[in-house]
Parts: sequence; C-alpha cells; structure tokens
Amino acid sequence: MKSLAWLLGGLIVLSARGVADPLPPPTIIFSRPLPTANLNNVGTQRSNYAFTEFDPNNPFAFEKFDGDDFTLNTSNNAYIVQSISTWSVASTPGQALGVEFASVSLYMRPVYVDPITHARSPLAPFSIVATGAPNQNFQSDGVTVGNSNPNITHTNVHYADGENYESVNSPGTFYPLWQNTFSNLNLVLASGVTYEFAVWGLGHPQTEDPNTMYGYWFNEYSNAGSSGNAQDGSDNFFLSFDANNLDAVSSYVNAQQAGLGPKPVDLNVQIVGIGVPEPTTFGLLGIGLIALGYFSRKRR
Repeated sequence: MKSLAWLLGGLIVLSARGVADPLPPPTIIFSRPLPTANLNNVGTQRSNYAFTEFDPNNPFAFEKFDGDDFTLNTSNNAYIVQSISTWSVASTPGQALGVEFASVSLYMRPVYVDPITHARSPLAPFSIVATGAPNQNFQSDGVTVGNSNPNITHTNVHYADGENYESVNSPGTFYPLWQNTFSNLNLVLASGVTYEFAVWGLGHPQTEDPNTMYGYWFNEYSNAGSSGNAQDGSDNFFLSFDANNLDAVSSYVNAQQAGLGPKPVDLNVQIVGIGVPEPTTFGLLGIGLIALGYFSRKRR
C-alpha cells in the first residue's frame, strides 16, 4: 500500500512530451523566499538564521540533516515542478562552493499528516531527486558555480540590503550566502499532499573542521512574522531527519526551543512549476510512471 500511495501521492518523474493540451509557462507556485526585513544584527527582531546539527561527541558522524515541508494549493489538480531552490550559508567569502563541499543533494518524500493530532506518517522512504558535486571554480560571471550534475547550479547572492549573512554569535563576521537551484526536475506533484524535503551538502572528509564548522552544511531559515514578505506554508517549525534511518518519522523542531536560534523559523524555499488541469493530469499519468530510485547513504 505504501508504494501505491507513493505513486498516487504524485512524486514521480516523467516526460511531458506528447501531451495534447498545451500547458502554460512555468511560474512560482510556492514561495518562502529570503527575508527582506529585519536582517542580520538587529537583536530580537532579526529574521534570518542559519544553523546545522551535529553530534558534539562525534562531530564527523553524519547523523542528522534538516529540511522542511510544503503543500501545493488545490487551485489545480496537480503541478509539474520544474525547479526547487533553497539557500545556504558557507564558510569562506570568495571561495567556490565545491572547495568546501563534495556533494549537494535534494531529498523528498510524501507524508500523511493527521489533521487532528498533526502526527506524521511517511508514505514512502526518502528518495534522492537530484545530486551532484559543486565545481571548485566560479564561472565567468564570478558568482555562479556549476555542478557535475548539469541541472544543479549554485549562485553567490546577497540579501535585499546587499549584505551577506552575519553571524548571530559573532556580530560583524559575515559569511557568503548561496542559492542552490535544482532544475529540469519534471516532478508531477499532487495538490493538497504534504511533501517533506531537504537540501543537504557533505563536506570533504579530509577538510571538515568541527571547530570552525568549515565543511558543515548550514541551511538558511527565516522567521515569517519578521521577514518582511509573504512566506507560504510557514508554521515556525523545521524538520529534522535521521540520516541513519531514512524511513523514520521526521522530528518537528522549533529552533528557539531547541536552542538553535532565538526565534522559531522555517526553511526558505521557492518552487517553480506549472499548474495542470485534471484532464491533462490523466494524460500525463498515461505516459508512464518511473519510480525514483531510493537513496542509500554512503558511509564514510
């Protein structure tokens, strides 16, 4: 039943060619973007945070990775998702992302959320939707870094005020902000279904430093109430996943209560896709479903 629910849940990869009905151009269909207000060192009003989780007793063990969830609205029967972007904070300004990280991956799975208790139940194991190794050099524009996967790009960006990410614990110390975009996904996702996701990078084992946190992946999060812009699906919680048991139920975490930041936050994400009316959805399903391969984590 779980495998059937996985397919019905909509996380499938297919080709949209041959569909009789023309589809509209892709647009932003889910937006929880970078905050535009109360940025960096503004005390209790600060909206932007970046953090990671690791075991202080074994900082080189990849035990947890963090993410969030999204639910696409029901104005369409389904959506063809073309790209998913999230943001992260790296350690060294002016350095290409591939120097610090050996790989970056996008994980997803559909889940059932009880409407009364809000308890979560995975409908399928996590799948790795896209993965690749960031390049170790900037492209000619000086801000974009490619990837061994041609459908993944990493762009060095800034907040609306032009600043980089400022450390919460060390005011005046700034770190580079990266937009990580996974393109050409062609995922057909059902409306009204909750999907858990994570974007996570692994550092080069020989250069990871638990003292400076070099080589440790920091996702970028924001507090919806002080972000200055609309934040779709924000609930002031992020999700924590067990890297050693990808079938396990996710942990629903309030960053403030967990001591990871002074405010509750959500992971920033933006999704571009096409709304699909019901007859076209059936046509897409008839083309043929290709189940995503389940991801098995490589132990170091």
